Amino acid sequence: MRAMIAALVLALMPALLHAEAAQILPGALALGPEPPAAEAPLPDERILAAATAGVAVLMHEATKAVIEVRVSISKQMMEVRHRGELVYEWPVSTARKGKITPLGSFRPQWLSRNHKSSLYNNAPMPHSIFYSGNYAIHGTDQEAKLGRPASAGCVRLSRANAKILFAMVVEEGKDRMRVDIVD
Repeated sequence: MRAMIAALVLALMPALLHAEAAQILPGALALGPEPPAAEAPLPDERILAAATAGVAVLMHEATKAVIEVRVSISKQMMEVRHRGELVYEWPVSTARKGKITPLGSFRPQWLSRNHKSSLYNNAPMPHSIFYSGNYAIHGTDQEAKLGRPASAGCVRLSRANAKILFAMVVEEGKDRMRVDIVD
């Protein structure tokens, strides 16, 4: 699907760059008034521009986050939204004193169902969703510490909750998830 969209966009790119094509759908795109009749695009240019606008919408929808995770460091909580609806609120553990959990907005880079830490004595990190280098959202065997800072920087969840989130990401695709970590 992505390859087909990319090929279509490349084929339609000249119309995107053509000044008249940008005014073909003024109501829908709010790009300006209809050109004078003498300068009006030909019917095939209108079709091309309409298709181009459709491709832009499809590309946006294909990369739009349908899983939105918000981690609050101050509250030690995670909110999970699926297609805009709040579906889960879970306690987490983020970085303990002297360590950091990076703030910002991230996209998952890779997933690992049964990861073992290469930095911390092969510590189990089940259902890992790596979002920034070695930083991941993952399950923990130290569930009693959830709700307060305890990690070396990762976002820890209960094993059950990490499994749920991991399954959501596998189903929707990692490119359809966004992780926001805030103070």
